[in-house]
Amino acid sequence: MKNSKIELGVQTLVHEGRFLSYLHQEFTWINWKVGNYEMIVRNKVNDIIAVLPVTSDNKVILIKQFRIPLARDVIEVPAGLGDKPNENPLAILDRELKEEVWYESDNVKFCFESPTSSGLTNETCKCYIAFDCKKVTEELAHEQAEQIEVLEFDLDNIFEELNKLSQQWFMIWSKVYWLLFYLDKLKKKW
Repeated sequence: MKNSKIELGVQTLVHEGRFLSYLHQEFTWINWKVGNYEMIVRNKVNDIIAVLPVTSDNKVILIKQFRIPLARDVIEVPAGLGDKPNENPLAILDRELKEEVWYESDNVKFCFESPTSSGLTNETCKCYIAFDCKKVTEELAHEQAEQIEVLEFDLDNIFEELNKLSQQWFMIWSKVYWLLFYLDKLKKKW
């Protein structure tokens, strides 16, 4: 949807890296005042696919991963990018479940799509819940750049456990909470 008070102008590439590009976006306000906006975009794909894995015995599977920009460990859900433009989101989801936490599921529900950081990037995150997750027979190797630790929580006390972790200097990715709230809403409908 176009904003009637802002008109976008020339977009200039400032720097193109291997995975990300840094852009200046010119824009004009309704009062004809011209502005410049700095933003980051992904070079190939801009949708993250994230999934909250839940087993049939109400275990929630999360990951702990050191994130260099934050210089600390972050508790997250398995997530990843498409390897090519227009890759099926469910194929990405399936791959990330198997690669990052060694689970699979035939019962997946789309929950919502959300910007990751709307003031910085055009990147969005499509969030899913995978129900009745089962361990795969063969553990796949994580990608070389990923230092992932798989964590398992009881659904009944996950908020208390996450609170303890956040008090120990771990950051919790906000989409973890959103997906847990969405899961709670779904369970109340059953």
